[in-house]
Amino acid sequence: MESEKYLVEKQIFDTKLFKLIENSGVNNFTTVLTVEHYLSILNQVKNSMSKKETKERLSCQDYRRLNRFEILRIGDKEKIIAKRKNDDVVSIRYYCDVTEVHGILEKVHKDTGHKRRLGMEKEIAKKYCNIPRSVIEEYLKLCAMCQLKRKSKQKGLVVKPIISTGFNKRGQIDLIDMQTEPDGPYKFIMNYQDHLTKFVFLKPLKTKKAEEVAYNLMDIFGIVGAPCLLHSDNGREFVNQVITSLADMFQAKIIHGKPRHSQSQGSIEKANQDVRDILITWMQENETTKWAEGLRFVQLKKNRSFHRGIQRTPYEAMFVIPLVNGLKDSNLPLEIVEKLHDEDDIYRLESSVGRNIEQVVSKKSHSEFQNSDGGNEKDVQESFPINYSKNDDVEEELLRNNEIRLKSINQHRSHSIACLKKQATEMLQQSCSKFPKIEIGQNVLVKTLDVDRGRLAPRNILAVVLSEKDDLYQLGTSTGVLEKLYARNEFQPSQTNSLTSSDVPIENKLSLRTVAAKESNSSQGFVPGMRVINDQIVTKCGYYGSL
Repeated sequence: MESEKYLVEKQIFDTKLFKLIENSGVNNFTTVLTVEHYLSILNQVKNSMSKKETKERLSCQDYRRLNRFEILRIGDKEKIIAKRKNDDVVSIRYYCDVTEVHGILEKVHKDTGHKRRLGMEKEIAKKYCNIPRSVIEEYLKLCAMCQLKRKSKQKGLVVKPIISTGFNKRGQIDLIDMQTEPDGPYKFIMNYQDHLTKFVFLKPLKTKKAEEVAYNLMDIFGIVGAPCLLHSDNGREFVNQVITSLADMFQAKIIHGKPRHSQSQGSIEKANQDVRDILITWMQENETTKWAEGLRFVQLKKNRSFHRGIQRTPYEAMFVIPLVNGLKDSNLPLEIVEKLHDEDDIYRLESSVGRNIEQVVSKKSHSEFQNSDGGNEKDVQESFPINYSKNDDVEEELLRNNEIRLKSINQHRSHSIACLKKQATEMLQQSCSKFPKIEIGQNVLVKTLDVDRGRLAPRNILAVVLSEKDDLYQLGTSTGVLEKLYARNEFQPSQTNSLTSSDVPIENKLSLRTVAAKESNSSQGFVPGMRVINDQIVTKCGYYGSL
């Protein structure tokens, strides 16, 4: 089996090698020579040397050959070597033909401990002249062991972005671990986010027990209501019966992301990073380590910050109007604001300016709404009606204002959904360009996490694509079929196709961790209480194996 694979790999390599030779040109002596070209140069150099010995007239081509090549006789064989300055053995560098390249590369690759291109390039240059970098790279693409050791690309993209169509349709929850920097009894931060509006609630937690998480969730649900879908990771604090009972109380459906796969919680993971960044800034500005007290201010800053996905601030997406944080957010000059001490001062300012102070405060927000929504002046006036006519009927005015407010809410939510769809389309386009589709039967590399493999095991598992449905791939290995289906951004194509579907035992359904253990000589972790009895390795749980 191994010899058949070796012959197949050598045949593939030779095919690619001949293509490189064709593209490089006949007179290029820095690349690998065909057998015919090699013998032609050998005969030309021999003729030039014989002319020199007999003192015949040398042509320009003879001089070029003698200045570039020498003939080294080893027994009954003659080899072309590079011209030496001195006739020493150390500086001998051979020219090789196509029949020798694969054996040379294989030997050097094994001798260097499967080094990558640069290591092989340096080693080959000590002895050979005409094996260029492109040939080495083609050989490395066919080395199965090197493929298993490859580092994976950064997976910053998701294949299927989540799009919410309304407020409270999907709520995401996650915990930020602060155990290394506790604030008194508080060691965690609970982050709850509405997926459409991106509005967040931050709560300090003493533990990550389900009871404490449920208590704080109840506090949030009592303010904004419970979501239809509660999206969390697979932590024990979110799989507990207490959380399930809380969800049943509000008829909410709990869904979980993939284990150890933060991309399935991408939106709230990004929010976690923003929270950390804002919290770091707040702590430095206030010269304090009391981050639990700063979460209120961090929550306010996060919700009033512009979000690229929904093209507005989370506060505007939630409450329609921009956040007004006192008079400091108004267009009034700072020196005037500092002179206002009580309600009478505000009334006097209103009468002198000739307009209501609320209109002054929201003037800047009107322009921001117009720029972000692309609306006209009429839309701005409808979204922020300022009508204080004393002759209008109060009840009719309230109904009219309420109708306008509902219209404005629908405008904001509809535009947020449109922005999320646009962002999802861009993400899919980037994903398709970075992660193109894989054909059935192609070999791929699946990264094994550090917790799933031993210290001396390869980074990746070699697998072959067995089937594909709805952008999810069924993968098989030489040990068995992987249990879960994989999205395109969870593996990378292999540069070798040494594994075929016929090599996969389809009857075996295994986890990635089991496959990683079976296909490597190193296993993760240790077996406690191990001892040897009659040449048998015994643990507290029973026999582990033979010596």
